[in-house]
Amino acid sequence: MKLIEFMQQGRITFEDTQEHALALWNWNRLKTLYPDLVLKHYDQDHDAAIEFLSEAQSRITAYLHGAEELLDYHAWRMAYAEICFVANRFIDDDPWSRELLTEKLWPPFLAIDILAGILESSLNHPESQVFYQALAQQRRDQLDGVE
Repeated sequence: MKLIEFMQQGRITFEDTQEHALALWNWNRLKTLYPDLVLKHYDQDHDAAIEFLSEAQSRITAYLHGAEELLDYHAWRMAYAEICFVANRFIDDDPWSRELLTEKLWPPFLAIDILAGILESSLNHPESQVFYQALAQQRRDQLDGVE
């Protein structure tokens, strides 16, 4: 029994180490891509940034369930973490985005791609940002029972 517990703890530690390594690699990549956002969101607090990315990468696994064996699985997890990093929030906290991620009509990878497109459109075109905010608010109102 002790051996099983020890092996399970070792597996969890190994998985945590892998998660941290993936977040660290992503952080080093994002620092070069978005130096202004790094300064704006995290100043010099690299540990907080890595923790944020690790959390984002962990959250998306629920939406990518069943795709773990696909070759690009971790790349899509990192892409989702990048979207969260640029937006400076966990995208799946928003009901509209969460619905998009859980929609079964398309693969979850497409949902991540759609969210990236929405974010890019919002950042590059202020009128798009207003539209997407209104769309998200309308969906929140629907979920809250307000018409």
